[in-house]
Amino acid sequence: MGVIYENQENFPEALKWYEKALSLLTEDDVTFLVNLGRVYSKLGQKDKALDTLEKALSKAYSPDMQEQIRTMIKNLEKQ
Repeated sequence: MGVIYENQENFPEALKWYEKALSLLTEDDVTFLVNLGRVYSKLGQKDKALDTLEKALSKAYSPDMQEQIRTMIKNLEKQ
C-alpha cells in the first residue's frame, strides 16, 4: 500500500504504511527502509531520512543497493 500512496504523492499515508510494514517484521527490510527514507525526505524530514538510509545501508548486502543508498544519502546531504 505504501508504494501506491507514494506514487499518488500522498506521502503522509505512504509513511504510515511503510512504518506499519516495518513494525510487523522481526528484522528490518532494506527495501522498506529505503522507501521509508525516501518518503521522509519528500516530507522534509531530512534527519529522519538520513538516519533511516544509514540503517538501510548497514543492512544492504548487494553492491548495487549499497550504491543506490549512498547516492540517496549524498543527494540529501546536499540539500
